[in-house]
Amino acid sequence: LSENIIIDPGTINTVTNTICSGDTPAALTPVAVASATGNITYRWESGLDSVTFNAIPSTNSSTYVPESITQTTFFRRITISTLNGKACEEASNILEITVTPPISGGTVSPVNQTICSGDTPATLQIIGGSTGLAITYQWQESVDGITFTDITSATSQDFTPGVLNATRFYRRVTNAAGGGPPASCSEISSMTRIRVIDLDPGALDPSLNQTYCYGAMPASIISSPTTGLPADATSSNGTISYQWQMSIDNANWSDIVSATNNNFDPPSLIQTTWYRRVARSTITASEFCEDVTNVIQIEILPDLNEGFVLDDEQTICQVISAFDL
Repeated sequence: LSENIIIDPGTINTVTNTICSGDTPAALTPVAVASATGNITYRWESGLDSVTFNAIPSTNSSTYVPESITQTTFFRRITISTLNGKACEEASNILEITVTPPISGGTVSPVNQTICSGDTPATLQIIGGSTGLAITYQWQESVDGITFTDITSATSQDFTPGVLNATRFYRRVTNAAGGGPPASCSEISSMTRIRVIDLDPGALDPSLNQTYCYGAMPASIISSPTTGLPADATSSNGTISYQWQMSIDNANWSDIVSATNNNFDPPSLIQTTWYRRVARSTITASEFCEDVTNVIQIEILPDLNEGFVLDDEQTICQVISAFDL
């Protein structure tokens, strides 16, 4: 007569007991081998609490690799000892795999922005992103919308970029449980683009600051011949247009009708006048930037009083010297 005895059902463990929602747990492996007087086989069981368990089909190995799970699940292994057709069972320790609740990266608002070079964008906020005590954030920046790097100290829910002189892309990484061990649960928000219009207004030829006589017609005002080329306005992401302006005090400016070329021919002038050129880089009707060139002063001298000539028919007295007495 032989007695079927399970001496030790064994002990199971895993690399980590906390995972992200939808992840696959690490393999559940024995750390203490089961022993019995009969032939040993296994059955794995799982449950949503530590009381009620259900058998997992086709699990007869000492090791088990679970499928992906989305909620905290409890596992145990049943050691089966069979001797002379008689089977005895005993459960191992219970292993709890904690699943971090699902997190959402959310959507960045505003979706996109267009600003002028040297401006500060609007604050970036997240709509629909996860919040909570165990949630942390990391904002990231990219120059191409593909490769992103962390922004130092940008770990708040919202983020306000500094002054920008070039187009940048931004997104926020939401981390559960700190984004590190035991569970590195992270979700990335949508991406936002802050397009920077890099307008260079160009420059006017400073040699055209001249003094003219009253009523004279000044020379044409043109772009400065920098490095042999005219210093017209440039922009890498917009269409360039011009508007010339004039002022009689170098403070208050008004547009000159139909003066929209890169050069300007002043009319005959009777007072000192200042000119400048406004450059505009336009992407859409609502997305544009403007900047002005240096100022050209056309100084006009006062009008000369030419005097007048007496009539050519005049009567004058003749002075005759007196006789000597």
